[in-house]
Amino acid sequence: MRRGVPLPEDAETSFNYAGSGSWESTRNLRRSAADGFLPWAGLRIYRKRYIMRGKSMIPELTREGLLPRGVHETTLEEVRHRFGVGNPLRSRLMKGLEAVAALARKLGVREIYLDGSFVTDKRDPGDWDAVVVAPVETNCASREVLRLVDRPRVKREFGGDLFLILEDDGELLNHYVNGVFVKDHLGRAKGIVRIRLVMKEDGDGTDQG
Repeated sequence: MRRGVPLPEDAETSFNYAGSGSWESTRNLRRSAADGFLPWAGLRIYRKRYIMRGKSMIPELTREGLLPRGVHETTLEEVRHRFGVGNPLRSRLMKGLEAVAALARKLGVREIYLDGSFVTDKRDPGDWDAVVVAPVETNCASREVLRLVDRPRVKREFGGDLFLILEDDGELLNHYVNGVFVKDHLGRAKGIVRIRLVMKEDGDGTDQG
């Protein structure tokens, strides 16, 4: 029988069963343990729910507060859960990203690459950076495209820096995904997120945000 680490004699009064919280994992909820919310228990339920539904998971951030190297496939719902809550700024940036996703869906976009301080442990991120990959047959004169390529307007209305490219432009996509986005401003290696946009005809729409 496997034995655990023995608890101290005064464990009932001194042992920290709730653990030491961090913003990224618990949102530093006030009185979480006293009111019966144990972050590790909630995380276990969350993981089980996503595993049961067959969803990929955004990995834990590194000690530097960055995503591990690589492209991490996920959904808009999971991005909201991990990075779009905690304070009014993050909520506002998430709403902006969701508005961009709504415009992108009208163009038939199925994936958005996401980067920036929004997907780090920074409490007050500056913005998000995104690459919207549009179908080759996209009408570049459409109202949606003209709105998405207006970067000052996107920054002002949605809070992020956005680049729209066509899916057959592999060289430009590689420039961002394997070049610009792979290091932070300090030169530290990091990963990025690829959001799958689920269309109505693909399923029940639960991942549409």
